[in-house]
Amino acid sequence: MRPPGDGLGLTVLAAGESGVSARGADEAFSMATAFLANGARSVVSAQWRVPDEPTSVLMLLFHHYVRECGMSAMDALRAAQLWMVRDEPSPVALPVAAHIDRADSRSLLAWAGFIHFGR
Repeated sequence: MRPPGDGLGLTVLAAGESGVSARGADEAFSMATAFLANGARSVVSAQWRVPDEPTSVLMLLFHHYVRECGMSAMDALRAAQLWMVRDEPSPVALPVAAHIDRADSRSLLAWAGFIHFGR
């Protein structure tokens, strides 16, 4: 076992169902929890299959909030999810935004499936 703080700082699993157990209903056996068990301090993962285009926007915003605004992963995910449902201008250039229907990005399927584990 690694000493605390020796693992990955942040792991982002933007693929569908990366936070769900492959067997049964026990979340202790998901890909996300495997990263936590192996030293990752923070993991963002999806609870269901998420649509590609809105997920791209969500992840661009998430990374903007983490890197440019210095937010924690938990706060950055929340800020990105809130932006998805609000009618606000984007805080960053979104090259994929022209390819998605804004109404689709407000759908629960587009943003609500992402959760944060860890610190």
